[in-house]
Amino acid sequence: MPQTKGYRLENWRLELHIHPLKSTLSCINHRDSSESLSFQHVKEEVHERFLELFRDGYSPVSAIYTYKDGLHITESDQELLEILADRAINPDYGYVIRLSTSTVIMLSKVIMARKYSNV
Repeated sequence: MPQTKGYRLENWRLELHIHPLKSTLSCINHRDSSESLSFQHVKEEVHERFLELFRDGYSPVSAIYTYKDGLHITESDQELLEILADRAINPDYGYVIRLSTSTVIMLSKVIMARKYSNV
C-alpha cells in the first residue's frame, strides 16, 4: 500500500446495521415563565442594595427579609408574584450568602490594611 504524508491508506469495509431511531424535539419559549426568570443575572441596583444592608450590619437572612418586606410594601399582588419569581430583582439565598461572604472578606482585608498601615 502506498503511503501519503505519514498516513497509511487502507481499504475498510464498513458494515452498517440500521436501527430505527425516533427522536422528538420540542422547544417551549416562554419569556415570562418563572423558570426562565430564575436564571437571570441580578440587577446592579439590587446588588448595591444588598451591599448597603450588609454595611448597615444586617446578616444575609435579615437582609433578605428586609429587602422582601420592602417589595411587599411597594408592589401590588400580581406584580409582586412576578417580581418574586424574577432573580434579577429577587436574588436567591445562595447569591446573597456568596455576596455577604465576599463583602466580609473584603472588609476584613481593608481593616487589616488600615491596622498595619498605622503601625
